[in-house]
Amino acid sequence: MRFKLIIAFIEDSKTDDVLEAAREAGATGATVINNARGEGL
Repeated sequence: MRFKLIIAFIEDSKTDDVLEAAREAGATGATVINNARGEGL
C-alpha cells in the first residue's frame, strides 16, 4: 500500500472545493485544521 501526503494552505472559503477535488482524484481521507497560526522572521 502506498500513501501520499498533500499539505495545502488555502482560504476557508475554498476548503470545500479543495476537498471535492481531492476526493475526485482518489483521496480517501482528509484533515482540516481551521485555526492554524504561524510566525516567521
